[in-house]
Amino acid sequence: MHLSKIGKLFLTITLFFVSSYGFSAPKKEKTKAIKKEKTTLVSSGIKHSKAKALTAKAKKKSVKSPTKSAKSIAKSTKNETKKRYGVKGANLTYMKVSNKKLTYREKGKNHTTINKEASRQYGQVGTASYYGGMFHGRKTASGEIYNKNGFTAAHKTLALGSYALVTNLRNGRKVIVRINDRGPFSHSRVIDLSVGAAREIGMIHSGVAKVRIEALQVDKQGYISGKGAQALLQLAQKEGLPLKIKGEGDTLAIKAQE
Repeated sequence: MHLSKIGKLFLTITLFFVSSYGFSAPKKEKTKAIKKEKTTLVSSGIKHSKAKALTAKAKKKSVKSPTKSAKSIAKSTKNETKKRYGVKGANLTYMKVSNKKLTYREKGKNHTTINKEASRQYGQVGTASYYGGMFHGRKTASGEIYNKNGFTAAHKTLALGSYALVTNLRNGRKVIVRINDRGPFSHSRVIDLSVGAAREIGMIHSGVAKVRIEALQVDKQGYISGKGAQALLQLAQKEGLPLKIKGEGDTLAIKAQE
């Protein structure tokens, strides 16, 4: 059958429209769908990354919190002691002090602790060191957890629960520590200070220092007595701090006025 010129023209136009729109339209729709899917995936990926980053940040913050808290506690404690007695260090509150003599062995040598009264009147000059690092967070001989940022110390024989006024003889700086651990087990060193205490008397860089140790004890009424009571009294009076005083000499006892 022969088509007329008009028929041929109509067929040509029809084929043109079919080829131009009939097949291209689905491609465009498909392209839009792919783009939409990619956008969704990218958006989901960004949200996932943000959530992961926030989780990591929260974990990091939770790990740092205990250390920061410990430092805040130490700072608060030393300020209270300075305010009451004119020297920074451990908070001078009543602690039960054992009156028993105990013998223990460390590094092939026996050590015997001294009783309550002997500890109260204890004084010594020798080399101090300090410890932290891997010991931070571990149990001490007293059973409490060691905090390197606090104001504590290890001594071989002083009764646990005793305090000590420690003076760096090179620069005259002082700190009050609480004895809660045993050591140091080096024949040349007499006391092992916490990092916080060592920093207070300026011996972090040198690592060791020649010190004077003067023991203190606090009774249930809050009165402080012992070898270091006279030195502590002089420090408080120098700062003009009000104190309650009773006794003298070996029986001297002082207490900050409320």
